[in-house]
Amino acid sequence: MIIIMIIIIIVTIIIIAMMLVVLTVKTVIILIAMLLLLLIMIILAIIVVVVVIIIIIIIIVMVLFMNNSSCSDLDPYF
Repeated sequence: MIIIMIIIIIVTIIIIAMMLVVLTVKTVIILIAMLLLLLIMIILAIIVVVVVIIIIIIIIVMVLFMNNSSCSDLDPYF
């Protein structure tokens, strides 16, 4: 009887330990996944900001060039 009790206790302890390990692994994986998602979101935001800035700069440069060229084109006509 005592041996059976000890075996049952050991088995329950092992099962609880395995469940805890699985839970900790799951939580760690979830945390890592959330961190990766955050990193991806931050990187995407940075890329979007950079692209927007580049587009704005290109538009400004184009407008300036257009103004310059239009002025230089219109000068002889005037």
